[in-house]
Amino acid sequence: MKRITAILKEKLEDVKLNNKVQRVTNALNTAKTNAESDLMEIDDQMSGVLETLKDKDVTPNEVIQKLANLISRKKEIEEGIANIKLVDKYINEEIDV
Repeated sequence: MKRITAILKEKLEDVKLNNKVQRVTNALNTAKTNAESDLMEIDDQMSGVLETLKDKDVTPNEVIQKLANLISRKKEIEEGIANIKLVDKYINEEIDV
């Protein structure tokens, strides 16, 4: 039995249990989808920042700072995605009850 099912089964009747498990699963999937979308947006922004090097008014330091900020954000998002996957694996792990 999945860990999440085992924990909730004690407190909820079957229909409510299945609905609750589905809501948790949907929330995780939504969080992962949103994070992946944010990741693609960051990649697009990084490309755009590089394009600004063509502008005379933009200094290399500005570009470097913007890229550094975007890379930091990208790492945070990637870490978040990894954590979401770990949570999903943990709650869906088969356990003996």
